[in-house]
Amino acid sequence: MLDSFQLGNAIRTGILTVIAGKPNACKSTLLNLLLNDERALVSDIPGTTRDTIEERANIRGLLFHFIDTAGLRESEDKIEQLGVVRAKEKIKQADILIYVFDPGELDATSLKLEIDALKTYGSKVIVIANKMDLYPEYKMQSYTDILPEHCILISLAAKSGLHKEILINELFQLGTGNCHLESIPFAINARHMKSLVQAQYALQDAERLLVTNEATDLLAQSIRRMSYELSEISGEIHTEEILGNIFSKFCIGK
Repeated sequence: MLDSFQLGNAIRTGILTVIAGKPNACKSTLLNLLLNDERALVSDIPGTTRDTIEERANIRGLLFHFIDTAGLRESEDKIEQLGVVRAKEKIKQADILIYVFDPGELDATSLKLEIDALKTYGSKVIVIANKMDLYPEYKMQSYTDILPEHCILISLAAKSGLHKEILINELFQLGTGNCHLESIPFAINARHMKSLVQAQYALQDAERLLVTNEATDLLAQSIRRMSYELSEISGEIHTEEILGNIFSKFCIGK
C-alpha cells in the first residue's frame, strides 16, 4: 500500500526532477535530450544558465517535472549568485536529483564532496558521468566505490544520446518505486499514507519487542497503536481531526 501511494502520487502530481551540477557539465544538453527538443540554450561558455528552466515530459505514463538549474559555483556576478541560491532551493524540493559532472574535470573524491554538500539524502539521486564519448577508456569504478549508497551512477553522452535509454529506465524505476502501473488496486491519499507509516512503525516496534522478549504490556501497546492507525483508514474511528481534514480538502454538499 505504501508503494502504491508513491506511484499513485507520481501519476497524479508528477515527479519533481532537478538537474544540477557545475557549469559546463552539459546540464542543458541533458534537458534537451530528455525532452527531445531544443528547449534550453546550449553554449560552451560556463554559466549560460542563470535561472531555472522548467518543462514537463511524459515517460512511459509518468509525468516528470524537469528543472534545469544554474551551475553550482562561487561567483562575483550577483545574477549568477541568485541563480545558484535558487538552484539549491530546488534541489531541496526534488523527488529525484540528477547530478551531472564531467569526469575530466571532477575526480571521485571531489565528486563525493560535491554530493555530500548538497545534503541530498532525502532525495533519490542519479549521478551522471557525462561526455563519456570523450572518455571511452575512463574507469567508472573509482566513482562507484566512493559515492554514497543512495546514489545511482550512470555514464552518458548527452550530446549524442549515448546510454539515454539506461537513464530513462532508472528514472522510471525511481518514479514508480519498482511498483508496476497495473499493480495498484486502489489509490490512497496523504492522510492514509500518514496512518500507514505510523502503523508500520508500530509493527516494527512490536517485532523488536517479540525478538527481545520485553514486557508484554509494551508489545500489546504497539499492537494497539497499529490497530488504531488502521482503524482510522477503515473508518472505525472518527476523530475531530479526521473530520476537519476531510472537510478542509473536499467540498461537501447538503
